Amino acid sequence: MKKKFRMLNELALAGLRFYKLYIDDKKGFKCAYKAVYRGDSCSTIMMQALEEQPIIPAVRSCFAQLERCNCAEMVAKDDDRFLQKNGKTFLVAGGSVMLLAGCGCTPDPCILGETCK
Repeated sequence: MKKKFRMLNELALAGLRFYKLYIDDKKGFKCAYKAVYRGDSCSTIMMQALEEQPIIPAVRSCFAQLERCNCAEMVAKDDDRFLQKNGKTFLVAGGSVMLLAGCGCTPDPCILGETCK
């Protein structure tokens, strides 16, 4: 990884470290992704991406993780539109059930729009 781009990763990592030290525990709620899937928190996953990948793919991974967290929050709120079965998340809309993946709603990648049988 080129040195100037590595500096961008380090800057982003410094921001996440600041967030974890001074904001995370004081904000009044926990990471929905961690609560629903019993894994690492979003900030931990994003830090790993920034440590292992160049800046552009790492930023893409971070945004994808935030989408997964958003879906986990909907599942945690027991939103009627979302159903969990066998570790996968489904969207119930218009009388059909669709397996979600493109938005990152499941830890396992699968095809968006695949019909649940």
